[in-house]
Amino acid sequence: MILRRFNVFIIVRVILLALTSLAFTWSWTNMNHLFTFFTLGLVFIIQIILLINYINKINRDLNRFFVSLKTGDFTTSTVSNFKKSDKKGLFAILDEISESIENVKIEKEYHYQYLKYIVEHVNVGLVAFEENGKVDLINNALKKMLGIPEVRNIKSFNNIHQDFTNNLEEIRSGQQRLMVVQVHQNMLHLIIRATEFKLKGKAIKLISIQDIQAELDDKELQSWQKLIRILTHEIMNSISPIASLATTLSRIFRHKEGIVNISDLHEDQIKDAASGLEIINNRSKGLLRFIQQYRKVNFLPKPEIEQILISELFFQTKMLCKEETECENIQVESKIRPEILDLKADKKMIEQVLINLVNNSIYALEKTKEAKIKLNAFRNSDQQVIIQVIDNGVGIHKDIKESIFVPFFTTKENGSGIGLSLVKQIMNLHKGKIIVFSKPKKETVFSLVFSETR
Repeated sequence: MILRRFNVFIIVRVILLALTSLAFTWSWTNMNHLFTFFTLGLVFIIQIILLINYINKINRDLNRFFVSLKTGDFTTSTVSNFKKSDKKGLFAILDEISESIENVKIEKEYHYQYLKYIVEHVNVGLVAFEENGKVDLINNALKKMLGIPEVRNIKSFNNIHQDFTNNLEEIRSGQQRLMVVQVHQNMLHLIIRATEFKLKGKAIKLISIQDIQAELDDKELQSWQKLIRILTHEIMNSISPIASLATTLSRIFRHKEGIVNISDLHEDQIKDAASGLEIINNRSKGLLRFIQQYRKVNFLPKPEIEQILISELFFQTKMLCKEETECENIQVESKIRPEILDLKADKKMIEQVLINLVNNSIYALEKTKEAKIKLNAFRNSDQQVIIQVIDNGVGIHKDIKESIFVPFFTTKENGSGIGLSLVKQIMNLHKGKIIVFSKPKKETVFSLVFSETR
């Protein structure tokens, strides 16, 4: 349809040229009509010139249109040199195409500016760079955080910290890393996350960098507050009866007139004094034991890392807890995938971790029928070693889930409250973590995640 007018115009021109050429040939054979001969020759030449000009004009406009496509400049209309009647054909379509492309270009620019404002507005530092280190994007939040001007290459980050660039280059998509850097006398605790993608055939890595110092300070404050509450509770439980008994004993041996003579004391008073001193002695020992437990949590030795088979860990753990599990009629199962799975860790420490977790499970299974404890070990998709202790006991209520790792917090009647705290401390020393999932009276899972990979 769009070429119909063009085709009609060309056909008409060709027919006129054909007729003119026939008339010109006829006049050539009949030299009696010389005027007609020269007139037809002139008309023939003019028609050829007009046809060539028409085609050249179309070529120029098409060329201008394609140049506009290449440069993205559609400010000049492709139909500006044509009459209104010409705008019903090919050039009207080309003009509509140019307008559509121009609208798309404007919309793309709008979205670009919109996203640019979003990137600059967020409070998280962002930087995107290519494989050669060339920086394509860096927002003001990151420049302000690190106190740097415009960055052209990520190697410039080494001026802040010697391993900064290496961390950005080595981190993979979906991973995160922690870094501590000093910027203008301020210590920044940075968490770095990465996303990788391809754009126009180029591999791009987008890094988000966030200072979590405020969150760490808040968590630290909360931990101290919890610890102080527990310490205060435990110390007051020991000090209060000691102070009360000391006051009572003082009244036995001292009156307003002074110290009472031994001969003036009754046998019951002497027995009360002996009993009170014994209670003070026991409470003092309890307080001393509490302090020793506190030292045990806070002064763990450095792990002695070695290659250990998890099958050996599970076997020794089951043997050490065998008497209690059999006594409580608890079935213990273990599953390792693959069976030769090993781990780089301190063997004694991890044994202690497993014993503590199994003991917790035994306590949680006291009133459970068909009690079971499962020991699982495997590698996840990130090649991290995962060890799980699973039971079907009473579980952990969501209200106390956040407190179970706080030193001296316990729900057991005679518990010390250091077991799970010790587990977390040991996992921290191994640069790992412990994750808890609990569905009360159905399943509780303690997962030990070790970050070491082959």
